[in-house]
Amino acid sequence: MDELGDNRHATGPAVVVRGGCVRFGAEGPYLHTNDSHQSIGIVPTLTIVSGMLHVDLDEPLPVVSVVAHPDETLTARGISAGISGGVGFVNVRFHLAGHGPLYLNQPAHYEKVRGDLSNVWLTVLSLRQETTP
Repeated sequence: MDELGDNRHATGPAVVVRGGCVRFGAEGPYLHTNDSHQSIGIVPTLTIVSGMLHVDLDEPLPVVSVVAHPDETLTARGISAGISGGVGFVNVRFHLAGHGPLYLNQPAHYEKVRGDLSNVWLTVLSLRQETTP
């Protein structure tokens, strides 16, 4: 192993991509899919845990990179997102400029992200370790 790590040239079937679009509807967050919005590797049951959006993934794999990208609707409101986890699940914390963290389990805070076009895009890159018999 050198400073770039054991997997510096990982491509192909070893790299697993999961992602999708989460929309913040009136009844709570949901995985938004249709002809132009697709999802892969995200369990469609989304929950709010400790005020954060909790998203389960289809299998627990070592994480390479995780991204939560608020869309133009949320960024116009001054909302940013940070993400943690990646091995089997991710948690997304939202922040409102000039306010601080949003706790989505509080109705007044959820109202700040809710909307017919309010989305956060999630991308999780993982690595499936090849095993030799």
